[in-house]
Amino acid sequence: MRVWGFVLGLLLLTTAQPSFAAPAREGFAPAVARVAPAVVNIFAVKQVGGGKVAESQPYMADPLMRELLGVPAPSTSRAQQSLGSGVIVHPKGTFVTNYHVIEGARDVRVILADGREYPVRFVNADPKLDLAVLKLILPEGETVPAATFGDSDTLRVGDLALAIGNPFGLGQSVSMGVVSAVARTNANLSEYGRFIQTDATINPGNSGGALVDSNGLVVGINTAIFSRSGASVGIGFAVPSNLVRVIITDIVSEGKVERPWLGAVGQNVSAGLAKQLGLTRAEGVLVAEILEGSPAAKSTLAVGDVILAINGLPILDPANLNERIVTMQGLLAKPSKMTVWRGGERVDVDIMFEARPERQASDRDVVRSYNPLTGFTLEEITPALALEMNLPLQSGGVVIVGVPRETSDLFKLPMPLQVGDILTSVNGRAVTTLREALEALGVSKRRWTLGLKRGSKTLNLVTGS
Repeated sequence: MRVWGFVLGLLLLTTAQPSFAAPAREGFAPAVARVAPAVVNIFAVKQVGGGKVAESQPYMADPLMRELLGVPAPSTSRAQQSLGSGVIVHPKGTFVTNYHVIEGARDVRVILADGREYPVRFVNADPKLDLAVLKLILPEGETVPAATFGDSDTLRVGDLALAIGNPFGLGQSVSMGVVSAVARTNANLSEYGRFIQTDATINPGNSGGALVDSNGLVVGINTAIFSRSGASVGIGFAVPSNLVRVIITDIVSEGKVERPWLGAVGQNVSAGLAKQLGLTRAEGVLVAEILEGSPAAKSTLAVGDVILAINGLPILDPANLNERIVTMQGLLAKPSKMTVWRGGERVDVDIMFEARPERQASDRDVVRSYNPLTGFTLEEITPALALEMNLPLQSGGVVIVGVPRETSDLFKLPMPLQVGDILTSVNGRAVTTLREALEALGVSKRRWTLGLKRGSKTLNLVTGS
């Protein structure tokens, strides 16, 4: 009995001990509480299906012609609901979400965490970064909770990451993970900047929601996942908050996004190249090409320079250079100082960035004549298009930018044409402008030979009827 009493005494002692040393059980609740009221649920209704007949192929509207050519009828139009999330960034109701959440929506409903529902007004969007800015239509004098942005440049691999959003339309939920990578550039998300990768669970409906740090600051806007099933497998991506802030500022203050443009193509500096150039480590961007008439060409920057910094901020690689140019405030307002490595020493180069050139509708047209490219959209390669499609800056020529939903079998090609194919010749006639391409395609032929460039490959496709 004494032994039992001794054991019982030990049990009482050991079970009572933790009660004096038990830590608070808040976890990351304070961080969530700080930002969750500013994360909204978005329900967007879109019209899908019901494909139209292309203007260039009016004969496809005839059911008999469709049957003769083996072209299926267009699908029936139907309403489809899109789920997403958003983050309020101003007490007056301005909020940001992913562009794909509201793209083409005919009706958008936004519900706050406290259950309030408001109509919204579209402000503007940046489809290239998959960001859209909207505004809640609030009653006079009413305000809403707003989130606070953190500095995404200070994130480290292993930092806590909380994803807050509306997965599967179930309502606001929080998932926890870590920052898996801070400079992901090879996820095919955008040509601009670098993305935050996290293993915090991000599912359909989380798009546009907040990626939050341990202090409750928004460090990113969740935008995509890598998955074959459509559900989270622990690889999610977010647009860094520093980039989001620039886009919101541009849209709210200027009504549009103006991106600074350098007009130079660069490459990574390897360890071997760094040693050859006299650099102490592999860093910066080696200038390989400068486009005539660009801001780079108007400065003293030269091919062979290694860009090390812009306005004192270090440049690590080409993606980091692009990110700096996109996210730095005031580049279009005043000259900047670029530090380069030239001839074994650091040299400062003054440069005045300009707004990135925009594509013009006059450089683009649909092929309406009857040939293998009927219904395809061609565009003359300008600096703006070359930058957008990652084409060589000095390439010139005409590129396919649109492929029709339906093509005729009357002109059978050995392989399908695709967006990005550069048309170099038609029936042996070289084409370097849109006008030349349309003229060459306007000739009536039974047999066609198309010269194309697809990446590093040169193709010659022969067809006939």
